[in-house]
Amino acid sequence: MIFLSFINLSIMYCFSQVAFSAPTVTASGESVGFWTTAEELSTIPTSGCGWDHIIEAANSADPMLATVENQDSNTNVQILAAAIVFARTQNDAFRTKVVQAIESLVANGQPLQSSTLPWAREVGAYVIAADLVGYRDDSFDNWLLDITDNWRGSDDRTLLEMFYKRPNNWGSHAFASLAAIYSYSNNIVKLEEIRDYWVQCIVGPKPSDLAYGSDLSWHYDLNDLRMINPLGSNKDGLNIDGIIPDDMRRGGFFSTTPASTGYPWEFLQGQIVAARILERMGMPIWNVGDNAIARAVYALQIRLDSEFGGWAASGDDEWLLPFVDDAYQTDYSSDYDICNDRIYKHGKNAGWPLVLLGDGNIQSTNSPSISPTAVLCQDDPNFSFQLDNGLTKQCTWLTQNERRARKRISKYCTRTNVQIGCEATCGTCFEITNPSAAPSLSPTNHVPMIQTFPFNLTIQISSNVHGSPEMPPGLQLVD
Repeated sequence: MIFLSFINLSIMYCFSQVAFSAPTVTASGESVGFWTTAEELSTIPTSGCGWDHIIEAANSADPMLATVENQDSNTNVQILAAAIVFARTQNDAFRTKVVQAIESLVANGQPLQSSTLPWAREVGAYVIAADLVGYRDDSFDNWLLDITDNWRGSDDRTLLEMFYKRPNNWGSHAFASLAAIYSYSNNIVKLEEIRDYWVQCIVGPKPSDLAYGSDLSWHYDLNDLRMINPLGSNKDGLNIDGIIPDDMRRGGFFSTTPASTGYPWEFLQGQIVAARILERMGMPIWNVGDNAIARAVYALQIRLDSEFGGWAASGDDEWLLPFVDDAYQTDYSSDYDICNDRIYKHGKNAGWPLVLLGDGNIQSTNSPSISPTAVLCQDDPNFSFQLDNGLTKQCTWLTQNERRARKRISKYCTRTNVQIGCEATCGTCFEITNPSAAPSLSPTNHVPMIQTFPFNLTIQISSNVHGSPEMPPGLQLVD
């Protein structure tokens, strides 16, 4: 009799795990794929509110309004939406919008009427869009070089200098745009340099060029300043683990009843974009500093909001949450409405979380046939189980959110009780042969009921997920 381990179930089929490898530019007109690719987007739905939001923005995009001088301009994210629509539909009208927008930026030359903050906010989305439609031109490459290294804003800094100098939302947006630019240009040396510098800002010691504001009251250790407070930080009885000191100060001096400010979320917009790009370029930062980004999100979305109110993501910060959920297997997005909130819309520098549905898409070629005389296994409709965050869910929860179904199954279907209660969803239609002994499974004549997910992924059920035992409930890294 063949026995199968609960920890690594090899369930009759060929399962595969999605992983990103560092892409490279191989020829003019080809995409690097540092945000997403046309191949991945070919499986995302072209109906529903998530797609409607993208189409509306793509249709509204006016390439003649392309600018990096207005920090509040939405043209950049509308052009990104147009690139997504082109990649999904191959409608050349949307690619034309992207090309015209970029050519307009180049034709306008050096932005003269602004500081480097608008550059940091705006540039990245145009670069992502250019890559997604396969746009390559020497004049754009030269423009990108100038805006990173040569041109100076009204604050007398280049974009690169701003990243090295500012440990707040300014530098964070610069981090995201630089990550996009260096990935697009396939400048791996520069990409590694900014990643390594960011890591030092997170884990210490503080780089000499980094300049915090005069108010250091939100820092945990004045002798060891960090961009995100380290794990376990506490001050005067207030948990400041994950706090972003240089943006928290914008709400006032340290207080055990902190005044709400949106600047920490602004900081996280840059962090999330950079983290996604670096992951896809083979340089992941999600778990750096005891999962510093996850801790920063948790501090705002859960801890401060539950204690003081007014701290959860809202408005143009909501779009970050699906990307956070995707990276850390959290469930923040479920509190928002896809159609009526901005959860599937955009922020200042990127957005459109619908692209996550295409991540690492793999077509299954190993679906077993079902015998008409076999006994179909089914989920127990009365079964429920507890999530890591303490919430209780039934089997339907595992697949009700199509974007996170794969990761929920990968995480919770490693549990014995879930494998039994949700045998159809988990694909574990086996009998326990000796419950009192070490868990093992024996196949029966039950035939697993194959779940059909919109992204057509096969699942590898494995306990090999990243994470830290000190993480807040529900925060765990996944590959």
